[in-house]
Amino acid sequence: MTTNVTIRVDEDLKKQAEELFSDFGMNMTTAYIMFLKQAVREQRIPFVPSRNIPNAETIAAIEEAGAMRSDPSTKRFSSVDELIEELNSEFIKKLVFAWDPDFTKATPDEAARIKAAEESGFVSEDEIDWDKIGR
Repeated sequence: MTTNVTIRVDEDLKKQAEELFSDFGMNMTTAYIMFLKQAVREQRIPFVPSRNIPNAETIAAIEEAGAMRSDPSTKRFSSVDELIEELNSEFIKKLVFAWDPDFTKATPDEAARIKAAEESGFVSEDEIDWDKIGR
């Protein structure tokens, strides 16, 4: 046996809810019954169904990615390995410059290799003598 339920709700809220539930493939009655059944089953107010709407930070990131994609000066990588190599290179450069920004602690040979690597845009991890750093 079923019974009728009358709910008074703001007209704009009703329109927004109908649009949302339509996106889920259901009408207001189905959504209301689903809500009631889940609330009774879980013995709490269920707020599981939701629309995936990005927040302001995500929208800004999406817009930034689009701008970067259309900017020809943005650095491009042909593979993930190439990207990781670049990130490692930048990290190593920052470590070296933090440790010895004017190369006064490095041996003349190390300073020359660091300068050459900086000019080439890449410092390979293999090129750094990790045992001598900090001595």
